[in-house]
Formats: sequence, C-alpha cells, structure tokens
Amino acid sequence: MLHPGAPLPEVEPAEECTRPGDKGEVRVRRWNALHFEEARHTSFDVLRIDDPAYKRPLVVGRRHAN
Repeated sequence: MLHPGAPLPEVEPAEECTRPGDKGEVRVRRWNALHFEEARHTSFDVLRIDDPAYKRPLVVGRRHAN
C-alpha cells in the first residue's frame, strides 16, 4: 500500500529523489504500473511526496485503463 498513513510502502519505487525544502529534505518517490488485486486490468502511477513541512505526505495517483 502507498496510502499516506502507511509507515512504509510495500513495494520499492521505480524512481526516487530528494530536494531541499524550507524545513528539511523533501523526498519524492514514483511508482508505475501498480494495480489492485480486484482490478488487474487497470494500472496506476503514484507519486508520493514526503515534506517535513507537512504532517502527512502528499500522494497523487493517475489511472491507466488497459
């Protein structure tokens, strides 16, 4: 799972980088071609941004219908 409340993602990201932020280092991770067990023919790209300036990470997803 990659939801904001999860302490750690269950799968490794396809891409990862860090950038300086106002309150410390901002971590950006991207996963591609993810899918839910119930919807195997639909894939998702997910971007998670962990910024110490905010209490919870920002998670953005985009769906791809196959």
